[in-house]
Amino acid sequence: MPIHDTTLLVPQNSPTTLEVEFAHILQWSSTSKLKLNTLKTKEIVFHRPLLPNRTLPPLFPGIERVSSARILGVTFTATSSPEQHINNIIAICNKRLYLLSQLKQQNLSEQALDLIFHALIISKNNLCSPSFC
Repeated sequence: MPIHDTTLLVPQNSPTTLEVEFAHILQWSSTSKLKLNTLKTKEIVFHRPLLPNRTLPPLFPGIERVSSARILGVTFTATSSPEQHINNIIAICNKRLYLLSQLKQQNLSEQALDLIFHALIISKNNLCSPSFC
């Protein structure tokens, strides 16, 4: 059985290393008879926007380094910029607004449209928005 949605965070000034913590996850998954799919495993290094690449830690063997990652519906970027997350939310909400317009053309009641608007649009806009303030 594969492991789903596991996130490992190791701060820069940690008494342990990423390699040690990753080894713990591999050991735990083996003991628990779970399979870790390293082809789907990604690494993201959070850093200041203008930090030169030469100051980033070395690549983790066998793991792809990415500049952004989506975790529980929130897009995180290596530079902690909210722009990509906001653009994703706008794209999703545009699709949902189109759906809402189609429902309106089907003469759905105003009360039902309002309920659907709050469920599909407002809830999506409020997801993690305080995190970027």
